[in-house]
Amino acid sequence: MPSANEMTALDIWHHLQRDHQDHPHSQRAGDVDTMSQSDLRRTDRPERSALVWEVCQRLPAHIDEHGRVTATAVGQMADELYEWTIAHQNTPPRRHHHRRSVVMLLASLNALPGLTIQIPTQPVRPPRPSHAPTSIQEAQGLAAMLLVDRHLDTWRQHTQHRDRGLLTVALRLSCRLGMGSEVLLGTLAMLGTRHVDTATRQIRLPSQLQHDRDSLPTGQANPSQTLGTASPQDPAYQPMHYYTLTLPRAVWEPLRHLVHTAAGDQERWLALKSPSAPIATLKTRQKQLRERLDRAAKALVREMKTQHPQHRALLERLSGWPRMSRWGPMMAQRKGLAAIWLDILSEYPLPTDSREPITVGADRGRYAPAGGASRHHARSDSDVLRFLDDGQATPRPHEAASMPRPDDLAITAPGAGEGSAEPLSIEQSFALRHAVRTFSRQLPTLTTGKRLSGQVYREPLQQLRRRTFDTLTDIVGTSDSFGHWLVAFSCARLISHGDTISSVQTYLGRLMPTPLLLNEAIADVPGWDQDSVDELCAEGQSYGRWNHNTRQHFLRTMGMFVRFCQDYGILDDVVPPSSTTARISTRRTRLINPVQMDHAWKALVGHARPSQTNTQFALTLALGYYGGLRASEVYQLTLRDVRLESPTVEEDWAALQGSYAWGRHLSTDADPFPIPPCWIYIRQGKTPSARRRIPLHLLAPPEVIHCMNQWWETRRTVAPTLPLKEIGLFGPLFSPQAYRRQGLIDPLLNWLRNRWGEGVDFHGLRHCAASWWQLRLQAAQHDDFRETLHYTFHWMFQPSSLEAFLTYLCGAEGDDAIERGTLMGQLAKLIGHRHVNTLLHTYTHSLGMIHSHEVNRTWSNRKVAG
Repeated sequence: MPSANEMTALDIWHHLQRDHQDHPHSQRAGDVDTMSQSDLRRTDRPERSALVWEVCQRLPAHIDEHGRVTATAVGQMADELYEWTIAHQNTPPRRHHHRRSVVMLLASLNALPGLTIQIPTQPVRPPRPSHAPTSIQEAQGLAAMLLVDRHLDTWRQHTQHRDRGLLTVALRLSCRLGMGSEVLLGTLAMLGTRHVDTATRQIRLPSQLQHDRDSLPTGQANPSQTLGTASPQDPAYQPMHYYTLTLPRAVWEPLRHLVHTAAGDQERWLALKSPSAPIATLKTRQKQLRERLDRAAKALVREMKTQHPQHRALLERLSGWPRMSRWGPMMAQRKGLAAIWLDILSEYPLPTDSREPITVGADRGRYAPAGGASRHHARSDSDVLRFLDDGQATPRPHEAASMPRPDDLAITAPGAGEGSAEPLSIEQSFALRHAVRTFSRQLPTLTTGKRLSGQVYREPLQQLRRRTFDTLTDIVGTSDSFGHWLVAFSCARLISHGDTISSVQTYLGRLMPTPLLLNEAIADVPGWDQDSVDELCAEGQSYGRWNHNTRQHFLRTMGMFVRFCQDYGILDDVVPPSSTTARISTRRTRLINPVQMDHAWKALVGHARPSQTNTQFALTLALGYYGGLRASEVYQLTLRDVRLESPTVEEDWAALQGSYAWGRHLSTDADPFPIPPCWIYIRQGKTPSARRRIPLHLLAPPEVIHCMNQWWETRRTVAPTLPLKEIGLFGPLFSPQAYRRQGLIDPLLNWLRNRWGEGVDFHGLRHCAASWWQLRLQAAQHDDFRETLHYTFHWMFQPSSLEAFLTYLCGAEGDDAIERGTLMGQLAKLIGHRHVNTLLHTYTHSLGMIHSHEVNRTWSNRKVAG
């Protein structure tokens, strides 16, 4: 047989034929267990012989002088053969099926002496993360943790180990709450008496790791940071930056013992060895906790082996604290706690709870729904506009001037939002990155000094900026793309801030990871809102080639970029990202309660003949608060985007029951559903997930739907001959044009800030909608949870509205959706999020009480069942 580099196509063909006769299944060597039946049948088709001959003809050209075929050559040949297959076969296979066939043919040729074909590696997707055991070792570890949990209290009562209480608390948090090792260690390293409320069994988990510069010094604690102690400026204050949970009895008992025995500096840190010992830094405390927990865990295992020799083999799996903390959450999942709650407590940042007293008794007698305590900030006695919350529904005469007024000059074509640029294609996105990289590479050519200020080479820098701007405009067709603002940001850093060229090049490299370039929002930076920035940060964080420090640098650089844009009058409602571990803003965690919303609604349209201006503002407020719409989505609405149906009550009820005939059936005990259907279509969303249909009649009270119906008819009379898509839903009284943000949203916010405080913005209404939706979803499934709420009298928590809301979310799955746990995903779609994590970690500020209810319900049910 000739050598490998002298082989011809015929020699290779003969070898394959002999191999096929001697080993009929050799073409499946190595992959027979992974091939599907369709792939196996495909190998016997007549077209296979033609493909094999084509492989034999092309292969000799890729064999080098050493008899090797590189992996790159194999990939190139597979692509060429696929193009040939498309041209010569009537029904060509899928590309990945074709590639597998070619690779298997080439792999069989490795049996030829002197020939080495390097098979390219194929990426293998990692299995979906699971809290259930996925291996024999994990199953045995779970069994060992069940045994430890059963005998833990007995060990704590009889052992003399000094860290027995600390280990018991740690294991209970891990096994009963499903707390991951990262959050568990961080919680224990920061836990003090101020984080525990003995009256309600609540623990306040810091939403992020609080470093020493953020912690309170001894004896100077802010009174508003102590649970149960009211701030004089805001008697309704509830702590922010915390995730509050009500603990089960099994977790609470050992924790209460630590709190009661704390003395001296142990009140600041419960895990302190002695009251007089110094408190170290956070990292040192975490290191000390690992060592102490590991020693206590080993002592626990040794004593259990002695007392229970029949379980010695099982306990051998628990070599120390690391394995206990890894397998502890599996026990919570095994006992019935949903995986979503384990995910929340697996890593930082945690969600942030609102200060709003949502449950009965949470106000501690300090809360008046319409009084000053319900405001976001302390009101000034000199500002008469701030007393609107305490007045009647109709504004008093001297307050007439305080009512909002739209700006009739801030108008635009209906449906045309600000910066509604077309999304970039993949080619445009990477061409944009190439242009910015070219700009970055040309910066060092402007000067010979490495650390000179941009003032020295200002003129050549401006010329380079103009050339780059022209190139970017030719690529994307607009002058507001991400590339334009990046170049402007770089020039500002060089000239105004005096940064070095190398630093600016690093900034540009950090702000252009591949996942971020594929986001549709990069076409129009002025159109970004908080959702856009959060999504871009999440995609930048997902870049697999970056380590933790690089991701933190990306967040810090993105924050600098957002602040630069704010200096130029855009992105005013966006909170700049931070390089800290947590990326959650606490700016919008204070919820507007339903009573406040009702007072604002009645102040606008609660009298006999509200003006058309007030009607527009009231509906805008309702769409943000009840519907969860973004500001840009509100002022882009047209009459075509609002679908109102006005049948009789009997027809409406029959249609509603018929529409859910395939899914969950409404209860026969529920009252008739009197609200006519009102659907809001979001067609101008920045991403596919933002384009959605919102059932406003299930989210807002009947008076909102009635007002929307009347307003739609009023706007239709403005231009009865124009198509609906050419008439803005909100606009000047005698014009079909639509308001821009400056004409509609900004005047409304100025009025709301007089009522609710300066911290109010329109995006905060979206946070309110997500938080109240979560509470409604939980209340619809559990009557005992509903009875604990402060606002059961409101329409949102009436049984009929709750049942209709739950039925809509269940959809065609019916009650199976509740069992499968897919309702959170439906809420994420309803608010326009791509990922459920965005809804849970960033937008929902009522999750702690829902989480507490689920944890206590899980363990109380098991106690009753036992």
